[in-house]
Amino acid sequence: MTPHPAPALPEPGRPASDPHFPSLHRVHPRGWINDPNGIHCHDGRWHVYFQHNPRSTVHEQIEWGHMSSHDLVTWREEPAGPRPRPGEADRGGCWSGVGLVVDGVPTLVYSGVDGVDDQLSRVILQRGDAQETRWTPVPGTVADVPEEPGLFGLRDPFLLELDGRRFAVQGAGLARPDGTHVPAILGWDATDLEDWRYLGPVLTGEHPVAAEHAPAQLWECPQLVPVDGRWVLMLSLWSLAEGPGAGRDTDAVTFLHGDLALQDGRLAFTPAGGGVVDHGPDFYAPQAVRDGDRTLLWGWSWEGGGLDSEQAAAQAAAQGWAGALTLPRALHLRGDVLVSSVPEELRALRAGEVPVPGDGAGLDLPAPARAEARAAAGLRLERVRADGTAETLLGPVEGDATLLADAGILELLPADAPASTLRVRVEDGEHLRVHGEDLQVWELAVPSADRERRSMLA
Repeated sequence: MTPHPAPALPEPGRPASDPHFPSLHRVHPRGWINDPNGIHCHDGRWHVYFQHNPRSTVHEQIEWGHMSSHDLVTWREEPAGPRPRPGEADRGGCWSGVGLVVDGVPTLVYSGVDGVDDQLSRVILQRGDAQETRWTPVPGTVADVPEEPGLFGLRDPFLLELDGRRFAVQGAGLARPDGTHVPAILGWDATDLEDWRYLGPVLTGEHPVAAEHAPAQLWECPQLVPVDGRWVLMLSLWSLAEGPGAGRDTDAVTFLHGDLALQDGRLAFTPAGGGVVDHGPDFYAPQAVRDGDRTLLWGWSWEGGGLDSEQAAAQAAAQGWAGALTLPRALHLRGDVLVSSVPEELRALRAGEVPVPGDGAGLDLPAPARAEARAAAGLRLERVRADGTAETLLGPVEGDATLLADAGILELLPADAPASTLRVRVEDGEHLRVHGEDLQVWELAVPSADRERRSMLA
């Protein structure tokens, strides 16, 4: 990411009247948000952390923002999680990591960067109180930079269990003697959460299946989880910055499915196939978490939308906020395709069904649109400009599909194809129009006993 000078934020409260603000997706009204982190359920309450800069709309001095929910629908802002600590390994920022509950104690594990060489992070562990309002770091680091030949990038720890044992993986990049750069996943024995033991590479981009489906110079945010009985490794693709404005290709997330096993005491992942997690263009660095028999996923959606880095930075500074997390999704494998569906809990967002005209002309959604649309086939979303001309933003999709619209963020979830996530600005005089066979549309609103819902057709 190309750094920009930190702009001052607009006055507090502005996002409440900002027509582009995704109020169903985002609780914190101001500042920068990126990767979802530390997601876990504790005592019946979901805790979602994320990289956050509450002071500005740029990625710097990152701490962990925090929100929680009992139902995946009604979220509240919580006290921040880990923050940079002067003189410690995370003095430059608290970057990506995971959350878990160990013997009843909430625990966060994350990448700490020193602000000098942020490509090589250290792993830090903090334990929280029962309400997750105060955090106590374990002194030092639980995993340092290993002695792996050619290692030029290391970050984003992820924890998993295999054969009753706890392991960790990190995303990495390796420089080979011939001058090439190869992405890699490195493995650790994390039986002792306070003292990890390095095991070596789990997979590199030199494997032909990985080279086909996940080409990169470094793999970020590895998520290694079971989905429908198979191991799935999700990878965010990163390349070395070259030239002005480079280093911003954070829009490609792919996956590999295959076998995970212990071989001579080491973790080894053997991919059999793969594909796209989300077509984007505004989706990156997702986090997956097991919830009983299902796997849920949140992603980061940023101000891309075809803007160059300078335009995006100026837009974010003007509005006073940047970035959002997607709504949670449930993951499924359809053959070799990883698809996303709407969790049942999100039906509580439906504030009422909207009549759909029977003339096939589609349904106009007033701005800011907060709606769910489902169609048996041909779901398509257009932006209708003030002069009446229309452009297709998403679709058409063959087969069943669901669209979730929340002002400035759109999520398209086909039943048999990868998802797509798009940030959009619907300006004055414009609106969205949705088409599809057997189309159903619902207005979306956070359930509230003390608020009268506004009708979309009023």
